[in-house]
Amino acid sequence: MAPIPRILIVDDEPFLRALLASFMKKSGFEVLEAGDAATALAQLATFDPSIAILDVMMPGMTGLEMIDKVKQWKPACEVIMITGGGSDQTRKECMAKGAYRVMEKPLEMVDLRNTIEGVLQKISEAS
Repeated sequence: MAPIPRILIVDDEPFLRALLASFMKKSGFEVLEAGDAATALAQLATFDPSIAILDVMMPGMTGLEMIDKVKQWKPACEVIMITGGGSDQTRKECMAKGAYRVMEKPLEMVDLRNTIEGVLQKISEAS
């Protein structure tokens, strides 16, 4: 039996974070939430997510800065970046740093679910 995929959600907006976590849990994933990058990075060692959903703009360390840390510490973790209005340059930077996809807020849950299924397919093909 395959392990339940783990998803780390990092966003400084509590409502969105809770909404995403609820949706992911109902979809059968193990979920951990963090309101900032520092908390999320501390959780990486013990949680070991398959997927990290990172907000681009957060206080302290941005999602763009955090993606480097995630890829350094957990190279197999796929990253989905979410943004409330990032520029084309931000999108390019995210993709250059190894993001699987950059998604615009407000998120369409069906689109997010399809993206996660694509990530999981990529992970299963790689293993």
